Amino acid sequence: MDKLKIYTARLRKLESIEQFIESFRCREIEESSKNQNLSVRYSAYIVDEQVIVNGSIQGTLELECGRCLENYALPVDLPVSCVYPADLEEIDLSDELRQTLILNLPNKYLCKDDCHGLCPKCGKNLNLGACGCLHDTGDVRWEKLRDIFKK
Repeated sequence: MDKLKIYTARLRKLESIEQFIESFRCREIEESSKNQNLSVRYSAYIVDEQVIVNGSIQGTLELECGRCLENYALPVDLPVSCVYPADLEEIDLSDELRQTLILNLPNKYLCKDDCHGLCPKCGKNLNLGACGCLHDTGDVRWEKLRDIFKK
């Protein structure tokens, strides 16, 4: 990924802010993401022998819901800010970007917070409506106790 590298010698010659817009893919989430439409916008400059990088990761990830298995788009807009020593010849931003993305993803991919998931008997998506299956109400030995809590 050469395009996500910053060369400090080039920054020193410019003596100004260098801005970049690059596409970005994260290998660690390729298995769970059907499509990654991400771009990175960042600027880099040198101040007091430090390279300062500010920017953002923007775009959408197409993910599969962990309950109903439907695909949905997750919007991504994450700020990225990091500081590196200016004595490095090149700075590879790919690790920093990958970590920022992974740490900000939800633990469980859900199309919506109140997703009903799939019926355990017939497999119908319960977000689209009831399936008509008779669901087991539990052990009959606990019915008397259940009646007490209903009162």
